[in-house]
Amino acid sequence: MIESPAYEIIKEEGLQQGMLEDAREMVLEALSVKFGVLPLDLIQRIKSIQVREILKQLHRTAVIARDLDQFRRELEKVKG
Repeated sequence: MIESPAYEIIKEEGLQQGMLEDAREMVLEALSVKFGVLPLDLIQRIKSIQVREILKQLHRTAVIARDLDQFRRELEKVKG
């Protein structure tokens, strides 16, 4: 089956969106396992991030943060 260039672009965009969503969920999962129920504003802020590399860094931060306040301070530095 021959796929059109438009189909390939759409498929790639879908893959990118899926990877972004997975990265967001990994950050949220790490935070919720470590700190319990998360505030809605924090969840919304993480879900608004559109850059996978930033989410990867936030995942690392979530793993090593002493508390949610420390994580929030790091999150405030993020532009994404």
